[in-house]
Amino acid sequence: MFRVLRKTDLIVKSAALLLAAIAMVGAPASVRAYTFDDVEVTAWAGIEPDDGVSEALMVIDWQIPSKDSLVLGYRWTGQASGMDMLNEFDQSENRFYMVWHPSYPGALYGIGWDADGDGFAKTDPDDYYEEGWMEGSWRYFNSIDGEDWTYSGSGAQGRTLSDGDWDGWSWAPLFQITPPDNIPEAVSGVDLPGDSNGDGAVNDLDYDNLIIQFGGEPGVNSADFNGDNVVNLADFAILRENFGAVASSAPGVGPAVPAPEPTTVMLLALGGAGLLARRRG
Repeated sequence: MFRVLRKTDLIVKSAALLLAAIAMVGAPASVRAYTFDDVEVTAWAGIEPDDGVSEALMVIDWQIPSKDSLVLGYRWTGQASGMDMLNEFDQSENRFYMVWHPSYPGALYGIGWDADGDGFAKTDPDDYYEEGWMEGSWRYFNSIDGEDWTYSGSGAQGRTLSDGDWDGWSWAPLFQITPPDNIPEAVSGVDLPGDSNGDGAVNDLDYDNLIIQFGGEPGVNSADFNGDNVVNLADFAILRENFGAVASSAPGVGPAVPAPEPTTVMLLALGGAGLLARRRG
């Protein structure tokens, strides 16, 4: 009887250890909890920040060891879903690209990002892109702190966003499902004049934002570089002076450009003349 009890105890203890080991393997590594101020947000979409405006982040991880994940921010009021956040970037951010599965409506098939600012192309080695369904696919995760992620079975349409939420899209090659990782930390103490969208570079995207906002109040990606609450020639002068500068190597930032090309300088000069004529008109 004594020996039977000892064997029973051993079996129970072994089973408990096995279950604990399985739980440890399945659990995500605990590193740290993030706040929105801790991470490098490449671009924001939606509405202007204000009292009562909710904010959420979307982390996209292509699972490339040498590259950070892309972090995008979304602002809204009222009710919004994870699908609303995706669609907002698809409609308002020209660097963002996504495609739905041709046979399964609502199933995300591919995600891309124009990382070098020259227009997105699937074949551009400098851009980020993955697509697939059988040999690899995009998996959807949710989090409240950017560290502990939960795999979502409801999909983005069934996800009701709350202020402070995190959504994650992670590429799963050969169904190796892992939550988003490699989240870029914010670059502290860096203020790059002329960088309207906060991507760490002053380039054509910032010029486009300035043209759209010129003569009025700053927009979501503010081109009000001197903080006087109006976008005018003073802001254009700041952009022109810093055009080509790069502050960090965050996702979406192209290679450092030491100085604008002569053609670019000429275009900026002509642009300034055009803006001056527009203001006088």
